[in-house]
Amino acid sequence: MAENVATPDIVRTVDGTPLKISLAKAQRRSKIRGMMLVLPLFAFILLTFFVPIFDMLLRSVENHLVPDVLENTRRPFLNAIKGGGKSTPGD
Repeated sequence: MAENVATPDIVRTVDGTPLKISLAKAQRRSKIRGMMLVLPLFAFILLTFFVPIFDMLLRSVENHLVPDVLENTRRPFLNAIKGGGKSTPGD
């Protein structure tokens, strides 16, 4: 009995490129196409959801009015402590 020994032949496509390389190219094209389809949706969600939230967070932390108000409330408090409990309304 003669045994059939398979030789390590490389499976090729019709155009002659190895099947492994051809499949890798097809999968890469498929991934890129999928990313290109998702990119507009991602940009829309980023612009309509995350940008306003980030903007509100910045506005809540960065307010130029707060230091002035805190300075005006600090002076009478310090005067009340220094003056023995009596604060002057003009300060």
